[in-house]
Amino acid sequence: MSPALIARLVKWVGYPLFGLFSFVVFLYVTFPYDKLKDRIEQQLSASGEMKVTIDELGPSPLFGLSAKRVLLVMTPKARSAPPPGVPGAAKPEKPKPVRILLDEVSGSVGLLAVLGGGTAVSFDVEGMGGTISGSYEAHKTKGWALSLEAERLRLADLPAVQEFVGLPVKGALTAKIDLTVPKNQWPEASGELSLECDGCAVGDGKAKLKVPGNPLLAMGITLPRIRLGQFGGQVKIEKGTATLENVSAKSPDIEVALEGTIALRQPLAFSNSQAYLKFKISPELKRRDPKFELVENGLGQAKRPDGFFGMRLVGPLKTLRPVPSAAGPGTGPTKRQRPFRRF
Repeated sequence: MSPALIARLVKWVGYPLFGLFSFVVFLYVTFPYDKLKDRIEQQLSASGEMKVTIDELGPSPLFGLSAKRVLLVMTPKARSAPPPGVPGAAKPEKPKPVRILLDEVSGSVGLLAVLGGGTAVSFDVEGMGGTISGSYEAHKTKGWALSLEAERLRLADLPAVQEFVGLPVKGALTAKIDLTVPKNQWPEASGELSLECDGCAVGDGKAKLKVPGNPLLAMGITLPRIRLGQFGGQVKIEKGTATLENVSAKSPDIEVALEGTIALRQPLAFSNSQAYLKFKISPELKRRDPKFELVENGLGQAKRPDGFFGMRLVGPLKTLRPVPSAAGPGTGPTKRQRPFRRF
């Protein structure tokens, strides 16, 4: 290539590209991030169920955004009053706001996906004692996919976990999620989820565990801190069926195992569970706190020949019913086994 041709290319191609690059960098640096921050806060808080506050918003590498000290304040929906006649029925307490503070949240958008009518976002989060990184892709007709890795998140900072368990939970959670939902339909979903909790424990000696419908436990029973040790397992999803694999925990206080399947439905809250939970309380824990004898007496019909107690978790996730049972899912309850009534 002759020097004259190179000079022409620089003049007609290089200079315009350099000018465009300079313009983009200038716009990137001088962009009104304060106004954008206010707009993001307004949009995320518009539903009224969550209030978002961002201390600082600015640029991140690869033309992304970085938000520092992001505070999420969520107000859980009040639980409905229990039906008349339920043992221990009482007016539900007004839920307290839940605060989650994230040290830094950064993300970038895939321009090619946007030009193709879709969404592609990669993100990194620092907060709750650990980190979260991943990507999310979506298309109106093709569906969406999520890939996420979380490292050593404090369970005490994850309100959804504590609400599901019904007791304070502590430990460091590590999880990995690869999920694809074609055509936005959960019954066609596929993927895998793995989780591991180090130093996992439930209870604090103050909060009460309530089992609605059980005459002994419906009023609630205060439980001490119960060590779960190393808790973990996998969930494999194929053609809309989630299968629980090796979900278990073992410690000097208790042994726990969870198995079964969940048939995913649209919407997700109506997914149907056929899961089975079994647990064994150690003699040491029962000596340390005699109330665990009360727990076992209240679940006497669920005693298994191997010394474990069993609980079938059946029905839609929205109204999941715990059923004391010595037999696993698919066997049906015996005449003595009656489903708990829930609030």
